[in-house]
Amino acid sequence: MAVPSERRRWLCGPWRGCAIALLSVLMAGCGGGETQSPSGGPLKIGLLMPEPPTEEAKASGAHAFAVDIVNRAGGVAGGRPLELVDHYYSQENFEEVAAAAFADEELVATIGPGKSSQLMQIAQDYVDASRVIVSPTSTADEVLRAFGGGGFVWRTKQSDIGQSELFANYAKRVHAKKLALLTTLGVDGATFFRWFGFFATEYGYAASDVHVGELEAGVSCDETVKAALESAPDVLFVASAEPDHNECVIHGWAKYRVAHPKRNPRLVFADVGIDYTQFRNEAGTDAEEIEGFSTVGQDGADFDVAYRQWSGRTSAGPNGNTSFDAVLLLAYGLEASEGQGGQALDDALRRVVDARGAPAGHDEAGIAAALAAIDAGDGPDVSGTSGDLDFTSGLYTDPATSYWGRWAFERGALVRKETYFTGAAGFLTASKALAAPSDSSLVEPDTEPGYTPSAKKTDAWALIVSFSSGWDNYRHQADGLRQFQALLTLGIPRDHIILIGADDLAQAPQNKAPGTVRNTAGGPNLYTDVEYDYLLENVNAGDILSILKGEVTDDTPKVLESTSGSSVYVFFSGHGGKKGIPVGASSVSEGLSGGTKSTVSPASLRAALCEMQDAERYRRVLVAVEACYSGVFGSVFDGGIELGCNSDGTTPGDPLLGVLMMTAANTVESSYAAQYDGSLASWTANQFAFELAAGVYDGTGADQPAYDFFASIARAVEGAHVSLYNEGAFGDPNADTLKEFFGP
Repeated sequence: MAVPSERRRWLCGPWRGCAIALLSVLMAGCGGGETQSPSGGPLKIGLLMPEPPTEEAKASGAHAFAVDIVNRAGGVAGGRPLELVDHYYSQENFEEVAAAAFADEELVATIGPGKSSQLMQIAQDYVDASRVIVSPTSTADEVLRAFGGGGFVWRTKQSDIGQSELFANYAKRVHAKKLALLTTLGVDGATFFRWFGFFATEYGYAASDVHVGELEAGVSCDETVKAALESAPDVLFVASAEPDHNECVIHGWAKYRVAHPKRNPRLVFADVGIDYTQFRNEAGTDAEEIEGFSTVGQDGADFDVAYRQWSGRTSAGPNGNTSFDAVLLLAYGLEASEGQGGQALDDALRRVVDARGAPAGHDEAGIAAALAAIDAGDGPDVSGTSGDLDFTSGLYTDPATSYWGRWAFERGALVRKETYFTGAAGFLTASKALAAPSDSSLVEPDTEPGYTPSAKKTDAWALIVSFSSGWDNYRHQADGLRQFQALLTLGIPRDHIILIGADDLAQAPQNKAPGTVRNTAGGPNLYTDVEYDYLLENVNAGDILSILKGEVTDDTPKVLESTSGSSVYVFFSGHGGKKGIPVGASSVSEGLSGGTKSTVSPASLRAALCEMQDAERYRRVLVAVEACYSGVFGSVFDGGIELGCNSDGTTPGDPLLGVLMMTAANTVESSYAAQYDGSLASWTANQFAFELAAGVYDGTGADQPAYDFFASIARAVEGAHVSLYNEGAFGDPNADTLKEFFGP
């Protein structure tokens, strides 16, 4: 058995700076990333994982189990043994230990780290150095969206996108009519927030039947649980890796059931870095009847039995399967690369997982057969203890499917229930990891034209507002600047465009190219000849709406001077929620809560547009909103534009004629970042805004009928339902184009 050894530490500062310093050393010492151990010696794999509780656990973990079996099966690349080199870290010293693992030139690959946030922190350095890293436990969709297709970053556990769909699938199976989700919004838990509403919509749930609440670190869950349960869900799903959150939710749910004996909502936990076997110890009898999902092997309990026989320990832990498979995946790749790391190993991994030859098992005999077949060039169809090692060709990074077992606490005992396979018929993620909306979920336009402008077009005006500031919100300002540059390119006069934003990116300390803002890596500089009309810090929601309405005040000297012949385009980008888009919201959480300053709400935007209609200040208006929950700006149930004018706030009033709205998401969905730039460690665009700008830039989108333009964008955006509102009162969406908004 190969036992972890050599605890080496590299004393260094913050990770990024340390990694940059180490990179030159690494590249000089290992030939541009083609790392390999001495010929005939062991092939060393770094283990960058959290510190196990005991020495016994270190020596008998699932990684060590896999190494032992591979070595007993004959080793790889001519019989060379695998050897684990441990780089265990605590919460406090992750950056230091990660730098040491990165500096270890003898490693052909690295397994780890444990969390998605940690993987996001270091993955770009591995990509830049052409080094392979495989995480067996991180599951955030952000990793897949940032590094999918780019190579070198691999995981053996399907992202939480698949589990988010499993929630909706399970809800349908138990005939749930209303759903609720409680989750965290950090990198390690936000995938559920981003995808739950999308899959609920795809599975036929109306927005009014879905509730999503945030579990905040260090904050009692009592009010959040109360709000979720008062939405009367049939199933309450929970996705948090924080033990305090889970225990708090369990107690709140148990109290609710006592107080409401006629209500009995299911409580179902996600598998997000938790040890569900401990729930009974932590929550006591309140844990009775809770449920949850955890990854299981294709062969059921066979892995657990084999591990117990090998180690003498009860369990390899919740991620034993995927930890074993991380070693197995690398063993097969190293066999195909003849022991080389770097680019050769990444290329070999792709060949291995793409092959569909004879099926190969994952016991000692099966592993030996698979290694022999790879050596012979026969390309076996390899599998691991968690299922087939199938990855979406071209995207890679994550397994395409996985097996999930449902568990429940019944009469004080943990009981295993049925197994689900996300590759089964009916699962959207079975065919595409980053699922896109089905055509059936797209809004159908009204067949009867609802409005014909009485005035001919005389000019075009635009209001572009980026509602957030700071480097972490780079994408919101970059989206606004791309819209701005597109309109200038298409001939809209500069004095007919009002640009509002924080203007704090071009000269930010993090900017490696001062004076530059890009919407995609290597793209054009969108900051060329840019001068903001208003800085975000100097305006509030009322000011923004005054500018839109053409109301000159001491605080808003420059406004849209639109008339009855004007085509008016409005673009908003920021963090949103049910209340609208707060001015200056710096995070998803602030967007959901309504921020701390002022908020452009659905009702206030609708009222402003109604005033413009009454004052004949437009011919037509196109509004595009890039934000989470942005559908509230259109929804009649949230005070959006479809509620119309002269409404009592509940019953629709007179239609807002000539106004069309496109939103990045519906009323319960997240908006998605896109175009990750690893050199900046930042997302440089949002997907809806990027597709919208692309359609405008290339000149074809605006020439299409409005509905066709909308549908092309909606089909291109993954994980959210781009939504169209008020199309019946706009005109004929099957004939009228949007060209009037994107030209003088």
